[in-house]
Order: sequence, then C-alpha cells, then structure tokens
Amino acid sequence: MLRSLLGLGFAVAALAGGAPTSASDPIVGLWSYRGGTLTVAAADGGFTGTVVKPLAFSASCTHPAGERMWTITPGADGYAGTHRFLKADSACSLGGVGKATWAIDATDPNLLHFCATDPASGASNCSALTRTPLGSLAGYWFYSGGVVHVIGNLPRLLGTIVVRTRFAVCPHARGEVVWEVTGGGSGLYTGTNLGFAPKSCTAREKHRADFVPLETKLYVRIARRPGVDPGVCGPTTDCYALRRAGT
Repeated sequence: MLRSLLGLGFAVAALAGGAPTSASDPIVGLWSYRGGTLTVAAADGGFTGTVVKPLAFSASCTHPAGERMWTITPGADGYAGTHRFLKADSACSLGGVGKATWAIDATDPNLLHFCATDPASGASNCSALTRTPLGSLAGYWFYSGGVVHVIGNLPRLLGTIVVRTRFAVCPHARGEVVWEVTGGGSGLYTGTNLGFAPKSCTAREKHRADFVPLETKLYVRIARRPGVDPGVCGPTTDCYALRRAGT
C-alpha cells in the first residue's frame, strides 16, 4: 500500500526556465518501484508514462507491461496530470483516471515523488520512484533462438539478423534487417519490426515497435498488425524481454 499523502511533506524542485517539454526534461527517463519499471517520454506537449516491467503500487494489482499509466503536464513548480487506477477485483480491471502530481526531489534528482487520488474512494496515496540508468540499444541481442545485431545512431538504427531465428511458423533469415529504429531516446526508442502478413511466410509487413534497453535486457513491444501502435502485452501486442548476447 502506498504511503498516505498526508504528512509526506516532500520538497518540490523548481524547474529552471519555466515548463520545458523536451527529451532533456528531468522527468524523462526510466523510473523503478518495487521491481517494476516505467518509462516517461515527451508526447503531445507533455509527457506519458508507460509500463516497461509490470509494476505494482499496491499488494492487490499489478500494472501490465505496455500500459500507458500516466499523462503529465509540466508546470513552474512541478508536474500535474492523471494516473490510471486498477480496480481491486479478481481481474484487476481498469479503474478510473485520478488526478496526480509528480516532483523531482529537491536534493536528489534521481528520486521522483508521485501522488495520486483514486476517483472511486477519494483516497490520496504517494510513493517515491528511483531513476534507473539508461541502457544502450546498440549491440547483439538474443531473439527467439537467433541473434539480432543493432548498429547506428538516431535518427536511424538498424537491427540485422546475424543468427537465424527459430520462430515456429516463420523464421527470420540471416542478413535480414528486421528492426528499423527512427525515433525516441532517453530510455524509449520507437520504430518498426519487419513481420509477416497473416497466414504467409512470404508476404511481409512493417509493424510498429517500441524498444527499451534496461541494464542487460532489451524490452520489445511489437504491434501484431500494421498502422497501429503497440499496446498492452497480449492479443494485439507481442512482447519480448531479450538478453544481451556476446559479440
């Protein structure tokens, strides 16, 4: 259970220069809490927080990977926005959207204070997340029995199959450029995965994908059909946690 908002009394760090909304903003990056991780990225004049590793703020329910949990707007004295709650039922189904605030700690820039009010109960709760060091997307990654080699720098990185994958239906051949990364940074990269059309191992489709390098793992979310963004891991989005391979 999160600590109560009452009596928290944390200091709010003032943001220099007003309310920046760029990738250099101090809230952008990877943040962890109790073994879970999310990424905060610039979007639509503000920021969004998307779960990378399943994350729980209570003992009863866990936010799944791929969930867009936060919408954040910067201000002169911190950040305000919304947090998506989960219902305390057996399915942990999506609950309401509650008002939330965030503040970088005044003395420790690697500490993020977060408070939200549950619209169902009116209860306000808080937690403190810690910044997670950014990983590197470049290098070799194990991928379904094969290996992908990622090289380059933004605005374009390419992931090429150097050891054939072993997908049960349609494997990727050695030498194939399977990933093209063209956007993002500060923990979250965006691009495409070269997949296969339904019921075909010859017709190809580019599916949108997100890439989050975290320590020695690469978290990848791939939409199952073209033209849509990857979402919560499940029927519409394939998710992988890849290990770094040797060279």
